[in-house]
Amino acid sequence: MFFACGREGYTIKGTLTGDSVTIKDGTAILYNPIGQLLVDSTKITDGRFEFKGDKVKPGNYAIYVRDAKGSIPIFLENGKFTVEADIDKLVAADVKGGETQNLNNLVKEKREKIMPRKEYNALQEELMTDISEERRAEINDMIQKGAKEFEDYKLELAKKNPDSYYAANYIMYNYTKLPLEEAKPLIEKVLDNKKFENYLKIDVLRQFAANMKNQGKW
Repeated sequence: MFFACGREGYTIKGTLTGDSVTIKDGTAILYNPIGQLLVDSTKITDGRFEFKGDKVKPGNYAIYVRDAKGSIPIFLENGKFTVEADIDKLVAADVKGGETQNLNNLVKEKREKIMPRKEYNALQEELMTDISEERRAEINDMIQKGAKEFEDYKLELAKKNPDSYYAANYIMYNYTKLPLEEAKPLIEKVLDNKKFENYLKIDVLRQFAANMKNQGKW
């Protein structure tokens, strides 16, 4: 697919590893789960595939591999992306490229740094056993502190990148959880940015801001 002159587009270059015949001669499918739309499909040759397209509507997409389990999540926007994945663990793919995807990667890395998934699961399992109240309180305190550190990190990342789709996504899903003085600056930046005019649930934010103004809280 050729790009129209002067128009921005996207490319996704992928590499698949594993023993499946699928990666030698198969099909990769780019899909929009929200709109349930097939965006594109391409041939996999010797574990490599590539998607190219004109200007895309930013959002959460997925890459499926025919006859394989699971999918590769990707926040797609205009730009260049690389994907490296094990055919048996598509959901754990290493996806890089695009401002939002890279910010999402930072969030994922931070979560593992604060409390790796295995450690979190082990603590949850320990809570289900017959332990002392002192130990139970210690575990709950660890989990709560980790959760707060993680939430604080996500908020600061949104503040540092107010013009990103990451920030728009963050505030759209967290504006009711934040104190108004924290939510207001982010909401205003998103509503003032023309690139978010028709993005996701932007009307919900507009209505919330209008309600706050009507109540004299804005």
